[in-house]
Amino acid sequence: MVAGLRQAETGQRGTGTLRPDEVAAKRFSTTSFRQGYDQAGVDALLREVRATLETHRTR
Repeated sequence: MVAGLRQAETGQRGTGTLRPDEVAAKRFSTTSFRQGYDQAGVDALLREVRATLETHRTR
């Protein structure tokens, strides 16, 4: 994801270019017997990443 953001910010295009729709479609599995991740925090980060990619994509 970091590499995809760097490519977007610098205007580079490559085979590993991250697209906003890929970020929007990303889903993480939940856990039942151990502590998972902070869903609200991860969802907020993914929204920010998607918005960043969309901003740089339209330039």
